[in-house]
Amino acid sequence: VFLFCFSLFVFRLPFLRRPKRTFPYPRTIKGAPMFTLKRTHTCGALRAADTGHQVLSTVHSSNASQTIERILAMFPPAEQKTALSQLSSSIEGIISQRLVPHVSGGRIPAYEIMIVNSAIRNLIRENKIAQMYSAIQTGQGAGMQTLDQNLTELVRRNVISPAEARGKAKIPENFPG
Repeated sequence: VFLFCFSLFVFRLPFLRRPKRTFPYPRTIKGAPMFTLKRTHTCGALRAADTGHQVLSTVHSSNASQTIERILAMFPPAEQKTALSQLSSSIEGIISQRLVPHVSGGRIPAYEIMIVNSAIRNLIRENKIAQMYSAIQTGQGAGMQTLDQNLTELVRRNVISPAEARGKAKIPENFPG
């Protein structure tokens, strides 16, 4: 699973919030994959996002909620409430990708896209991570999609088989065959 799954997440886009101070540093920071970083680097990414920088990084996870849980797990239990608050105010989006075998050979990415809105910010702040899936499902108008919604589209276009979709889906019953 970890070889073919990862999530890209974005903290604070620079045009949404001006930096508190002008720094000679770049406004976009590409971070190392989070699984290789220590908690101090994660805190640094959140601090940079707080000053208005755009921070891009990756986490080995299969969906948006697991990405939040993995970032949160880098903090000790006593600091997790503060981390949730920082995450909810800084994170702007998560794109999770899983590679699925194409019907004609090779692999094709299937995506879950979460664009953070006020509802998702509240879910993160209140540590109701499990409810993010339904918020993503209902956020199609804002450009969000669950992995299952993308897999459904790929099956409909005959790009992947229903059996492969069933193996990657959160709700396998949606893919008969």
